[in-house]
Amino acid sequence: ASVASLDFEQYVIDFADERSQGTGVSGIGWGEKAESRSVTKQRKGFILQVMSADGVFVGLGEVSPLPGLHSESLAEAEQQLSEIAYRISNMRSENVFCFDARSVLALEGAVEGYLKQFVQLLGIDKLHNSVRAGLEMALLSLASQVVRTPLHLALGEESPSDPARKKLDGFLALNGLITRGSVAAQMAMDNVSGKRGRPI
Repeated sequence: ASVASLDFEQYVIDFADERSQGTGVSGIGWGEKAESRSVTKQRKGFILQVMSADGVFVGLGEVSPLPGLHSESLAEAEQQLSEIAYRISNMRSENVFCFDARSVLALEGAVEGYLKQFVQLLGIDKLHNSVRAGLEMALLSLASQVVRTPLHLALGEESPSDPARKKLDGFLALNGLITRGSVAAQMAMDNVSGKRGRPI
């Protein structure tokens, strides 16, 4: 498979606290930004898409720098995405970035290797962490399209070296973001401390 173009579009999500009926939620971010007194009113980022050279397959990713976790700003991430899109669009066809979809989906280090090649091919010194995460998502998404299997199933199927992963039967563990003060966060804390979870 190959990557022949990259496009992106900004999104803005307004947050609301359903308990207080106010705007914004507390506890989103990293470090001081994740403290309950820090209120986040909006989440901003970019949805990016990479398209295969034949125009048949599209992979999607998200780039959204998180204050306190990522050192780059939203504007810096946008600038790097613009630079990547420009360089891909001006790349000669014989230099187009190619990858093996099945090895990407095996999650055995191929994504890292392909991203290094990609960055070298484009002549970019270093990817911002949020941009790297978005490109990894898009590459995995594109690979699942190429093998014509939904991503959550393709990740399990393409892992031959770990039989335990085969037992997942199509399920993929997720690392979700739970805001402090939410019912879900309180239930998680109760579970960790051995208390019985309260009904919702």
